[in-house]
Amino acid sequence: MIGVQNFRSKCRTVWNDRVDLSWVARRRASVGYLGWLNRGNLGDESMYVAHQEVSPKRLTRLPIQSLGFRLASKASVEALVLGGGTLVGRREWGTRLEKAIEVFEPSRLLTFGVGVEEPQFALSRGLISEKELDRQADLLRSFDRIGVRGPRSLRNLAELGVKSEVLGDPALVLKPRSGERHPATRPRILLSLAEVGDGYERNADRMRREVAMAARMLAGAVGGDLLGLAMEPADV
Repeated sequence: MIGVQNFRSKCRTVWNDRVDLSWVARRRASVGYLGWLNRGNLGDESMYVAHQEVSPKRLTRLPIQSLGFRLASKASVEALVLGGGTLVGRREWGTRLEKAIEVFEPSRLLTFGVGVEEPQFALSRGLISEKELDRQADLLRSFDRIGVRGPRSLRNLAELGVKSEVLGDPALVLKPRSGERHPATRPRILLSLAEVGDGYERNADRMRREVAMAARMLAGAVGGDLLGLAMEPADV
């Protein structure tokens, strides 16, 4: 059963990252975007769309898996943008950033609104080691500009000796598309549902109960309708 699950997981990864095949023909891109995509996370997808809208040059998604990096072994980018979501302070994203710099050899490194894990939480949960955290801090010091989502990320980087500035979540620049709208008779509260594999509890039961209670209280306070949005079947 475990073997079947691993096989399905690998197939799903290849399917999610099938756009990496384009690097077989592409040899150069102006701006490369390194971040979570096609994983059913509304926030990550919104950040990517926001980057595309405000960037004066077209963003090209960079690989994040070993197969994609091999396909792009002869490619290059002028600038690398580290995108979303919470990437700094996690082992796998330090490795991906190092590999992307090695493969694409960008002349500029930037990030606008990246999330930073709480160092103590990441260390206690085994998401990263002290040595790996120091390596990530060294990488970030080579960036031309570091913008983070909020004051906690700013503080976390400052504790690592990395200067940054608060820019907010890039998705905040997105605006509703024009067109006919049908206003609701009652306020609507949208709750983004997502399966979390590394929550504060192993089974996340308490987290679910707390979120459900808070959502009910908020809906009751404004007299609104609570709507759940799931990006993938597992989130339901």
